[in-house]
Amino acid sequence: SDHEMTALIIARPIMDRLLKQVFDDQLHRRIVISSTASEGIVGHMANRRVHSLEAGLVLVADGCDMEKGRARIPMSLNTQAKTGDIHKYSANSIERVRIFKGEHQPIHIDVEMSSDVGFFQIEEVLLPKISMSPAKGFVEVHAGVIGQVKKRYL
Repeated sequence: SDHEMTALIIARPIMDRLLKQVFDDQLHRRIVISSTASEGIVGHMANRRVHSLEAGLVLVADGCDMEKGRARIPMSLNTQAKTGDIHKYSANSIERVRIFKGEHQPIHIDVEMSSDVGFFQIEEVLLPKISMSPAKGFVEVHAGVIGQVKKRYL
């Protein structure tokens, strides 16, 4: 299935309706906002290259959506380990993701985890999304196990 295109098909009529309500007599503004938002939706999985900084920030934000609660339901449904479970277990180890003004770059992403398995989320989910983003040069990432020295990625 094509998750991104399905999301766009669902979101587009909603965006058009809301933008028409807010910017009824400003067609140009509606087109710009709708196009930028559409690029963010279509590109948020890093399967398609995005070009605007705004869409790139959506990509980075989606990569940051990895805190422990995201794996709660899959963890409770099946306790037997199987192929592909590294996503479930690594997401379950991410305790906290914070985003704030950085020291070296404008955006600082700080990730705290309960075990080393969380590095999988950083290296296989977050960093590839940042690498595909036009915002890459504006982001620094620090991640580590609580109580240990954090690793700086960017």
